[in-house]
Amino acid sequence: MLAALRKLRASPDALMCDGHERVGTVLRTRDGINPVYVSVGHLIDLASAERLVMACAVKYRLPEPIRLADRLAGAEKRRRAGR
Repeated sequence: MLAALRKLRASPDALMCDGHERVGTVLRTRDGINPVYVSVGHLIDLASAERLVMACAVKYRLPEPIRLADRLAGAEKRRRAGR
């Protein structure tokens, strides 16, 4: 499934490399929307990170956990600013 999605949403030249090591991908989670940058992390390889992003970006461009964290942080900033 990810391979089919990747054909539609990422291009082969949309790779992030450190020397000869591939460390990230520019991945389009939805057609016609700006891409997100996915990279390797602690205890996760790139292929797993790509699958996780695609599984969590169901309705919006950003993966749902990141989108919700951003909304929560924005609400907290507004609350602390007294708005």
